[in-house]
Amino acid sequence: MNILVYVSELLKKAECYKDNLGCTIRFSKGTDADGMVFIADSAGETILELFRNPVVDPLAKVQNNPVQVRIAFKSTDIEADSEVLLKAGAALVLREEMPEIDQILILHKDPWGNIVQLVQRRADNFVK
Repeated sequence: MNILVYVSELLKKAECYKDNLGCTIRFSKGTDADGMVFIADSAGETILELFRNPVVDPLAKVQNNPVQVRIAFKSTDIEADSEVLLKAGAALVLREEMPEIDQILILHKDPWGNIVQLVQRRADNFVK
């Protein structure tokens, strides 16, 4: 599955995700002002397509509700991963523990205003 997101500061965002979330850059073309970068998660399973187009406002139609639109990453050490994001300039939005389903969610707002979700689940719970 590929997920496409229009962003500002395309190359900086891709590098931030690479450096702080263990993503790998699979393809990059263009510039921060007008280009595209495809990145995969640390397991190499999901491709996130980051695009920048000068005529598209990346956050114009996104409401301020953090559960509405977000980029989600699985984590095996959610506290450490959250700390890395905070040190990289993200802001904490929500932390929720769900013991009934053995899950922890932490939402951050990245430096570009996008919501990044970290989720840690028991190995046999939900999607692997």
